[in-house]
Amino acid sequence: MATRVEQTCSTHLQHMNLSADPQPACHAGMHNANRYPTEPAPPPLYLASQSPRRLQLLGQLGLQPTLLLPDANEAAEALETVRTGESPLSYVKRVTTAKGLAAWARLRKRSLAPAPILVADTTVALGNRILGKPGDPDTAIAMLRQLSGQWHRVLTSVRLQTGPGRQALQVTIRSDVLFATLSESTLQAYVASGEPLDKAGAYAIQGGPSTKPGSCCNRPEYCRHERTNTHQHHTARNPGSRRAIWHGAGVAH
Repeated sequence: MATRVEQTCSTHLQHMNLSADPQPACHAGMHNANRYPTEPAPPPLYLASQSPRRLQLLGQLGLQPTLLLPDANEAAEALETVRTGESPLSYVKRVTTAKGLAAWARLRKRSLAPAPILVADTTVALGNRILGKPGDPDTAIAMLRQLSGQWHRVLTSVRLQTGPGRQALQVTIRSDVLFATLSESTLQAYVASGEPLDKAGAYAIQGGPSTKPGSCCNRPEYCRHERTNTHQHHTARNPGSRRAIWHGAGVAH
């Protein structure tokens, strides 16, 4: 998925003629310092996410996005309100689309240089129940008790917004995860670390060695991935699913 996003960014940058190292035509004999435009080049990528994990993943790809975060008066959290009867898949795709549209409007409002905007949302679902961010220790404990020993789905949708409205590429990944059966002491210690409070489903696989949340997942080599590609609201689902091995760093909330 990361490679696909990186390639898509590169394609759009070439189409938009954006370059981090522009080489404008110059007259013979012009000093090297005057070969470059006086105005700064637009950033190759915006990231409309407060997640440090997503920023870290992009850094591993050699990308250095400019953050495009909501203003204080934006009702960003309202976008994540679950609608009555909404399925987890419909929810994560709708929220990610809304984030992309809001980010593009934010860019225009601030009169920033146009460039692709990356947004994402992750949802944990147990059956048809959406498990959001717990917010407090008691809710986190309740969520983890529900997940203990159970299969659940992790849905992550990533959208590259390249213009207003439907000008975007959106990819949704589904991962089926089997939780180990958690002892009460393990559950309490993990919640006490504070890590679950801002994570969908109250956990993250990629945590550090002090909390070892990845150990909550039982035999992760049997986690299944299924990808749904959405481009301009046209959806094509890959037939079946493929097995993949997780080395303790599967989902970045």
